[in-house]
Amino acid sequence: NQPAMKKLFLLLALSFWAAGLSAQKKQSAEDVKIMQAINQLISTKAFTFHANKILSSNAANQASFLTHMNTLQVTKDSVVVRLPYVGQAFTSSDFGNNKNPLSFTSKDFTYDLQSNKRGDRIITMDVKSPHGSDRLTFTIVVGQGINAKLIVNQISRSTMQFSGYIQGNETPENN
Repeated sequence: NQPAMKKLFLLLALSFWAAGLSAQKKQSAEDVKIMQAINQLISTKAFTFHANKILSSNAANQASFLTHMNTLQVTKDSVVVRLPYVGQAFTSSDFGNNKNPLSFTSKDFTYDLQSNKRGDRIITMDVKSPHGSDRLTFTIVVGQGINAKLIVNQISRSTMQFSGYIQGNETPENN
């Protein structure tokens, strides 16, 4: 009776293992569809990064969740930035300036798309700010699925980091 129980146990274990493999394959096929859709959006410059968290370099503030729609929208001919800024200014011309340096629209930008060894897509945009002569570098790292991280570098201000997700633009491109 002992060998029969072992065979039954082994049979059950194998069936659970096979069911698990089947579920992984289904999820992988869905993941591939999502990745293809995201790749299409970022390769055609027709996406919006939705920030849902500010990642701080300050150890005391690990992350701040955002409650309003904070976005970076990319189209073929413009970048629309609507993000909060909570960093420091490094030049005297920026002190006391109440304008949010991450709230503007620009048509003066470069766009570069690369992939790394892990399969992350890395978008680098050099954007001219209408708030002065400053140029900002936006780096978006899109991992597996729709999740992404945005790093904003500016010479005269401290670096900002956001986490969020990528989604298609709400209005269709007519270009």
